[in-house]
Amino acid sequence: MFNLKTVMRFEILRTLKKQSFWLSILLPPIIIAIISGIMVFSNKASSDQLKQLASGSDRIVIIDQSGKVSKEAFQGEHAFAKATDKDSAISDVKHGRKDAVIFIPKQVGEQPVEVYAKDENIFNNNRYETMAQQLLKSSVNSKIDAADQQIIAGKLQTNSTFYRNGHQYDPIGSMIIPAAFLILLYIVLMTFVNPILTSTSEEKENRVTEMILTTIQPRTLIFGKILSIVILAAMQIIIMTLMTIVTYLVLDKTAGVPLDMVKHIQIEPVRIAMSALISTAGFAFFAGLVIAVGAAVPTAKEAGSFLGVLMTLFYVPLYFIMLIISTPDALLVRIISLVPLTSPMPLLIRNATGNLPLGEGLLAAGILIVSAGITFWIAIRLFHYGSIEYNKVLSLKAIFYKEKRS
Repeated sequence: MFNLKTVMRFEILRTLKKQSFWLSILLPPIIIAIISGIMVFSNKASSDQLKQLASGSDRIVIIDQSGKVSKEAFQGEHAFAKATDKDSAISDVKHGRKDAVIFIPKQVGEQPVEVYAKDENIFNNNRYETMAQQLLKSSVNSKIDAADQQIIAGKLQTNSTFYRNGHQYDPIGSMIIPAAFLILLYIVLMTFVNPILTSTSEEKENRVTEMILTTIQPRTLIFGKILSIVILAAMQIIIMTLMTIVTYLVLDKTAGVPLDMVKHIQIEPVRIAMSALISTAGFAFFAGLVIAVGAAVPTAKEAGSFLGVLMTLFYVPLYFIMLIISTPDALLVRIISLVPLTSPMPLLIRNATGNLPLGEGLLAAGILIVSAGITFWIAIRLFHYGSIEYNKVLSLKAIFYKEKRS
């Protein structure tokens, strides 16, 4: 027990001292905050730009041969300038007397609307095209009943109620928490798989392992590493969650970003427990595989090549994500949901979308748990016998042969 605590303390403190660990925690919420801030700023800038255009609309000339532009566009405080002579209006733009000319042909549906404007910059030059489209759209809509406008625009208000097993069911609200486990597993694997591999292989490559194993059992060392990773992962998840919540609360107060998603969260204990079970078993399985690879290969460089193959297998189901969501009962989906190397991702996706039967989920989770146990058993033996093998990849046959001889 003392040795286990010593290993855990060493691994945790070593990781906490690394800048990469803190960057992996702090960067995602900061990136979310920056992107949200940019979106808010862009929307505000666009709104200010439209107000600026509206206040200076007398410098924008409209030549309407179609007769579709409403009279209100040429009336009031922010009226557009009206003209009939196209060449004269374009000359005014060339000499800076007007900002733009929008020429609307008689057959506007068949002929293009022409825009002549002074150059602003590559990002602002298309604003007059947008203005022309909005002007025609608002003019035509003003002649149509409000209800007909909504029908044509496809913006009818609808209230949908769904039922599952005789009870009212919200597909989106019930999906949020189970889907969060998929994101968390992805983040944890991306953050900690490489450190686990590096820790195992580098200690072996630097010949530190053979000294450590003189005082610590291989089983104790491996479980100490895994438990420390679990504690660090929990710390990462808690800090990231708190930072994300704070970011949304700040944006909600300063920029009016709605928190409607939070209000619609539904708690389904069975599905949440299933996602937690699959995520934990999936992490344990891949952690065991990574430790086994780190113990079997002689150098960290070779271990990195094997890691790429393992993580590719984990992400392969993303290529079939539409098949997993739309036809969860397909044979291919069932197969990749039961094979431990590929199952965590499709199982979590199916569970999040409510397409994973309880029996199948328990069976797949059981296979993952048993597989995780087997990988740990193999990893312990590889670690024990491979700690002093520096020239070649250790094979399972050699392990079992040495086990029998001992």
